[in-house]
Amino acid sequence: MESTSRLLYAWVRRANDRFNTCSFAFIEDTPLLKPSSQPVEEALKRLGVKRAWMIGDTPDDIIAATGACIVGIGALWSPGAYEPATVRSLQTSGALRVTENDAELTTLLSQVDV
Repeated sequence: MESTSRLLYAWVRRANDRFNTCSFAFIEDTPLLKPSSQPVEEALKRLGVKRAWMIGDTPDDIIAATGACIVGIGALWSPGAYEPATVRSLQTSGALRVTENDAELTTLLSQVDV
C-alpha cells in the first residue's frame, strides 16, 4: 500500500500538468497551523489568486480552506481509507464533496468553478 504523501504528490504532478498551477505552504511557512486559514492564505498569496480550491484529507484541512473562503474538497488518499465516519467528519467540516480516489477527484475538479 502506498503512503498518503506518495499518492498526494503523484496526483499533484498529474493535476499540475492538467491545471497548470499548484502551490504549497509548509508547516514552517506560517506561525499558525491548520485549522487556521493562515497556511492556505499564504499559498493563495504565492499563487497571486483569491479564488481556488483546496484538497484535504482531514477536517483541519477543510476548516482551513473554508476559513480562507475557498472551496474545500475532501479526499480519501489511501486505498481502503473510505470509512463512513471519515466521510462524515469531512462533510461536517464543510467539504463541498468527498472523493474516494484520484479518478473521481480529477473528474470533480474538472467541473469545479473557482
